[in-house]
Amino acid sequence: MYFQLQQMDSLLIQHKQKWMILLMEFYVNILRMEMIRMDSIQITDKIHMDQLRSLDMVDMDMWGGVEMEKRPNDEGFIDSHNMFIDISFFESTVIEYVEKNHPLDVDRIVKGWEIPSYNLLKGLNLNGIGGDRRCDYVVKVDKDGWVQSIVIMTERNCGFVLKLLLEMVRQETKIEC
Repeated sequence: MYFQLQQMDSLLIQHKQKWMILLMEFYVNILRMEMIRMDSIQITDKIHMDQLRSLDMVDMDMWGGVEMEKRPNDEGFIDSHNMFIDISFFESTVIEYVEKNHPLDVDRIVKGWEIPSYNLLKGLNLNGIGGDRRCDYVVKVDKDGWVQSIVIMTERNCGFVLKLLLEMVRQETKIEC
């Protein structure tokens, strides 16, 4: 019985990984058709992958508790990682930023998805894409693990949350120095 459970567990993990690969291929095809907006943020500060990976609100290369398959590039190292940020960690900051700093513009911000994490946290104007309280990004690194850029794909993922996270990492770096 135990052996059968192990086999079933192994099959579930394999199918989950295959599904994730198909999903990523789907996104790549959509990107080629220019249906998804992509913003690449160049990182000029010295931020290492391990700094991001160590944060409680960040999951790196994990999806649904399963490690995502990563393949090395032509130079032999993994230069691209998927980073998921739990936006609940920044909930009060996001809500305060929108409601207190822009009280007359809340409707415009919601309709235009200007601060996507606000829509996701409040469950507003979701158009069938809500439910998840995470934003995801692609982190590009050099061979030593230093972050070169972070890519935001789709209007659903929030640049404001990314700025908050990067500021937090910068503050931690200043304290260590």
